[in-house]
Amino acid sequence: MLPPLKPEPRKRFLALTFIILLTAPSLIRGRAHQSAKTYPIAELHPSTHLTFPGRVDSNSPAFWDGDTFYLFNSAEGAIKRSQGASLEALGEPQGAQLKTSTSRVNHWIEAVWKADRVLWGWYHAEPWDSICPNLSVLGRILTAPEIGAVVSLDNGLTWYDLGIILRANPVTLVCDTANGYFSGGVGDVSVMLDEQQEYLYFFSLELIPAISRNKVCPSPA
Repeated sequence: MLPPLKPEPRKRFLALTFIILLTAPSLIRGRAHQSAKTYPIAELHPSTHLTFPGRVDSNSPAFWDGDTFYLFNSAEGAIKRSQGASLEALGEPQGAQLKTSTSRVNHWIEAVWKADRVLWGWYHAEPWDSICPNLSVLGRILTAPEIGAVVSLDNGLTWYDLGIILRANPVTLVCDTANGYFSGGVGDVSVMLDEQQEYLYFFSLELIPAISRNKVCPSPA
């Protein structure tokens, strides 16, 4: 059971669906541009090869708490947390525990946001139970990813499941697909707080085999 939390002003949420592909042999570093307003600017710098401490099969969200940098790696449903003085100085990964009543599903922590003493998180989930009676062309169960929310009071070593917040309409799922893994769904979520600290924006991948082009779909969540 989730320990009691101090009530906070209710946040409003806005969900966006999008697809981004970025390839570069460099680290992305941000710096503040000093002007009438402060905006983040992304710059690419040459870098040596950097290996994450844990296995990676998803987004790898990170956050600062004081002088400590925390990183999450997820693969095959297992969640690992590393911490250190910086991204380049992380210690050995620790296994994180997800307290949930859902057993037939794998979880990947893909976005986090620290607010006061509470760490909020969002995960990509792949249910094992499929509405499709057939196996995929790879002989696998066709899953339809979903996005759920979690919360932690110990900086991500223990997560409490708050349930699914984004799920594809079942009528959009396609069982007769050449995709070897998915019949549809939504996943690969990233989250960003707006400048006024009023809305959290959800960026996710829309996995619909019947759609051959990318699109952006804003909707309240």
